[in-house]
Amino acid sequence: MESKKKKGKIPSYAWLHKNGYEGLIQCMYKHPEFFSHLERDTRTITFKTIKEHIKIAEQLAKENNGILQSYVWLRNNGYIGLSNFLSKYPEKFRHIKREKNRKTIGKQIEIAEQLVKENNGILPSMSSLRKNGYIGLVHCMRKNPKKFLHLKQKYEGGKTIDQWVKIAEQLAKKNNGILPPISLLRKNKFHKGLVSVLRRHPKNFAHIRQKKLRKSAEEWIEIAKDLIKKNNKVLPKGLWLTNNGYQGLYCMLTRYPEKFKGLKQEYYVNNIKKVRIIGE
Repeated sequence: MESKKKKGKIPSYAWLHKNGYEGLIQCMYKHPEFFSHLERDTRTITFKTIKEHIKIAEQLAKENNGILQSYVWLRNNGYIGLSNFLSKYPEKFRHIKREKNRKTIGKQIEIAEQLVKENNGILPSMSSLRKNGYIGLVHCMRKNPKKFLHLKQKYEGGKTIDQWVKIAEQLAKKNNGILPPISLLRKNKFHKGLVSVLRRHPKNFAHIRQKKLRKSAEEWIEIAKDLIKKNNKVLPKGLWLTNNGYQGLYCMLTRYPEKFKGLKQEYYVNNIKKVRIIGE
């Protein structure tokens, strides 16, 4: 860290993540203009295509007796991007052997139940679980929420489900009886916990009308084409999309790149603008 201070650079996102500066990372993502005057270590935040991540995974496996390391190891050693791609596109990495350290759903439930016993009957929040190394449990809970409904969990802000329901009712009352869409709730730091509870316990909020702004892939394609026309025939980079209200488009791009095949998108490597063709 001392060497980074002497160079006058903000450490990489990987270093910040590893050393507990999640709040700073989120702030830098949301308000990059406030940090534009500071030089940054960009070694681990440059955009990489899925082909580049596959090559990195193959190299890591080659250096590790033919076996790719676990999600925890990857995230702790600066390969957060690769870890994310592994989760989103597992079929692309099937030819690479993986460390067999994944626990079954039953085992993850046992771990969760033990944590509940150790924490006065309440499971720690998702962020707390992640910070304390229970990333596998977090992934399992998000993919199989119904399996953990018998457990009480602490949410960010320490609020119970009933408390979040009351907050949702108040928000709906102020908005003509309709709860704002998740995209708007997520932007408000006081309502991020509500988003998490809404997704895990939708039945508790069934009595509240909610405005949904989900668009079809076809609608997002048209929006992407319109942005390309306004941006010198190139789609803006992913960070710009998320910071300017196009998070839905960004998610659609990462999940279904084949639907946008052939469109050009900008990305940056060491602050140098480059262009990629989506789907290639």
